[in-house]
Amino acid sequence: MRKLIIGAALVAVALSAPAGAQESGELVLYSKGHFKGVSRSLDGPSQYMEVFTVRSVQVPAGQEWDLCTGNKFSGCRRVSASDPTTAMTIRSVRPAGQAVLAAATAAAVAAGVPVASVAPQVLRGFASEYFVAPSEGGNRIEMPAGGGDAGSRADAFCRSHGWRSAAHEDVQAVAGRSFLADVLCVAKD
Repeated sequence: MRKLIIGAALVAVALSAPAGAQESGELVLYSKGHFKGVSRSLDGPSQYMEVFTVRSVQVPAGQEWDLCTGNKFSGCRRVSASDPTTAMTIRSVRPAGQAVLAAATAAAVAAGVPVASVAPQVLRGFASEYFVAPSEGGNRIEMPAGGGDAGSRADAFCRSHGWRSAAHEDVQAVAGRSFLADVLCVAKD
């Protein structure tokens, strides 16, 4: 139990604790080019922001962020590197999914605790359901080295959730381990 609590704390720190802009995962937006002018630091998703014209952006190494013109993450442009000269008026921002998922999974792996369903985002429609990080028993589904037969594993996962099969799946490598990811379950073959 103690390991699980420590692991959860490490995951929370990996996702939100700001220490310094680049070390903590904070995105920094600037009102002028070459990282000058008024700055706004963000360490997570933000909607309905006061309109901010971005002239340069500082992105933490290894991360991707969506900068969006709409209040609710519409009209987005994905940035994966700092840019000293850009021009965009934004109203919402969010970290891109895979970077956040990888950081949280890596933190859990490093803590030596079970990899809990770190990012249980699910999108369900009438004839399909999409699982970003599929899990069973509260843990992400680990695959053998090299990914194994991800298609068969994804099909079994979908059937266990009441769907006929998987139309898409992927394998995500994190800290030397592989996990089933991006599974799209469908009602038809």
